[in-house]
Amino acid sequence: MRILFLILLLDISALGVLTPMLPFIALDLGAAAQHVAWLVAAFPLTQLFFHPYWGRKSDRWGRKPVLLINFGGAMLSMLLIAVATELWVLFVARLLAGALTGNVAAAEAYVADVTEPEKRASGMAMIGIAIGVGFIIGVMIGAVVSGDPSNPNLETPPLVAAGLSASALAICALFLRESHTPSTPPRHDEAVDEIDAQVRVLGYPHVGLLTGILFLMGFVFAILESTFVLWTEGQLGWGPRDVFIGYAFAGLVAVVFQGGILGPFARRFGEIRAVSVGAALLGIGMALIPLTAEVPVMMYFGLAGIAAGTGLGNPAVQSLISQYSADDKTGASLGLGVSTVSLARVLGPILAGFLFAEVGQDLPFLAGAAAMIGVLALAIVLQRRVNGRGPVAVPAEED
Repeated sequence: MRILFLILLLDISALGVLTPMLPFIALDLGAAAQHVAWLVAAFPLTQLFFHPYWGRKSDRWGRKPVLLINFGGAMLSMLLIAVATELWVLFVARLLAGALTGNVAAAEAYVADVTEPEKRASGMAMIGIAIGVGFIIGVMIGAVVSGDPSNPNLETPPLVAAGLSASALAICALFLRESHTPSTPPRHDEAVDEIDAQVRVLGYPHVGLLTGILFLMGFVFAILESTFVLWTEGQLGWGPRDVFIGYAFAGLVAVVFQGGILGPFARRFGEIRAVSVGAALLGIGMALIPLTAEVPVMMYFGLAGIAAGTGLGNPAVQSLISQYSADDKTGASLGLGVSTVSLARVLGPILAGFLFAEVGQDLPFLAGAAAMIGVLALAIVLQRRVNGRGPVAVPAEED
């Protein structure tokens, strides 16, 4: 687990360096507001199609090979961004990175392999902590290597990010022990088997509802991710270093909630309640963002709500999905969950870009807040089903 934590830390640190800089790099290459939103959507677009595949491959090959492929793909994509002189190269790099990304599903399946069900939420929170701490480290590195805020260095951050991904690749190859015995290769057409596997895991009790919750939470976070730089630059005059500081603050709050609050909260009140509270905090945080145009300090309250809500909600949902899945379908179930988030992260920026450019710059955040009402409703339905007061999905029949 310690090696897994370290390599995830390095991998997410690379994203922490790159993510706040990517919109600025795109704007420097002539991108408009909607181009930035589409660029954010490019990564999850290919991830949507390939992440379930990598989840299945982690069940069939083992977790370690999928992680190695992810780190190698991330390194290559960041090198492409570093040398890009045309906007289309950024799109190619992000599409490639999404196609080769299987780290989240493989890491979550790894945790499921080595933890007991009653400790699963804490194990999933460990992944969240690695993501939060890694992101904080990454944005701190990015704030330094981006240089003068009035004339930021746009070339060095992607190179540094590529170096962090290369380090994760090397440590994974040398030190991570495989946690899963590969399963027997399929006897039928593999493409058909992949589609069939995704249909089957949706049939497990409660997995469908949990997948819907993941979609809405991912949708809202994608709205923030695709418009945050554009909004803060236009309304508050923020540059790369300001964005790095804001992201670092949000990452710190997420770490506190995932590492210090989620485990005790889930043990006392249950993971479904953690999802409900997380959705409420995320919705409040999104609603606060437009207020910061008049009261800039409110930005940090908004970011705190978003980070706290994500820190509570996402690991709890992933833990529930792993618990309601068959043991030999854990990777497939978690891969489907990540793929669902990828779909949300494709559609969220498209809607956010349109609302931001054509309707009103505050509307993406208000739409995100409204979507959390849907999550609260689904959480209530899920609690009723778990308590036996509603219909429960029946697993699809095996051949």
